[in-house]
Amino acid sequence: MISYLYNELKEHFLTAAGRDPRTRDLPISNSYPAILAIIVIYVILVKKIGPAFMAKRQPYNIRWLISLYNIAQVIFNAYLFIMITKHFVFHSKYNWFCMPSDYTDFSDDTMQLRKLGYLYFLNKLSDLIDTVFFVLNKKYSHISVLHLYHHATMIWGSFLYLNVWFASNITVVGYVNTLVHTVMYFYYFLTSLKMNIDLSKWKPRLTTFQLIQFFYFAIRLLIVITHNTCGLPKFWLWVIFLENVSMIVLFSNFYYKNYILKKPKSATIVKNK
Repeated sequence: MISYLYNELKEHFLTAAGRDPRTRDLPISNSYPAILAIIVIYVILVKKIGPAFMAKRQPYNIRWLISLYNIAQVIFNAYLFIMITKHFVFHSKYNWFCMPSDYTDFSDDTMQLRKLGYLYFLNKLSDLIDTVFFVLNKKYSHISVLHLYHHATMIWGSFLYLNVWFASNITVVGYVNTLVHTVMYFYYFLTSLKMNIDLSKWKPRLTTFQLIQFFYFAIRLLIVITHNTCGLPKFWLWVIFLENVSMIVLFSNFYYKNYILKKPKSATIVKNK
């Protein structure tokens, strides 16, 4: 068993990047060292360099920038959701149960998904900016293990999608996630405006929406694992499934601590990337 896991991981790290001829020319996303470097630099920046830089400084007043960032994310994610609906759900080869990653499929819808998949990958990189805002506002408590872990796994997952699972059933992860992010960033946009509106009741609802997303992914992945008629790599389907289960556990723990043990008004919302 250990030998099998070792061989699978070794093969993955050596050959995952550039495996799909339809996406291997896309910048950054075709390099595993670049992805690992981005994640490592990100963690060091927001946990070490950023706090050291802010140590003797007051929090910056960047509310206008945060509002602009949030509304840009709303527009970007809404666009991705609409366009993925068009080119994935209405794809001629769409199958709810199992869709293979066919490296010979260069159809119009598939190549549109190539562009959308890459934009989604870039969006996962732009999601890192919100942690920078936390540093500049000296809100270090928001930079939790869950926050960093989820950012890192979403970058890794979107990289794997383009290189290993492009245009397969795994597309549904990014598809549903763009809908969740559209709603979530719209909430953040409203709160950043500091309007005289009580939005506190929406905090637990957003976390519930995020949890529903993860449960849906778990169901879809189990269906593909048990009825893998399209030949997707079962080892990595299990990896994605277990990572998704870890998110269910972590977000459920967050919900319990912030919305059940604490009063709603004192809770903070965790960002799902």
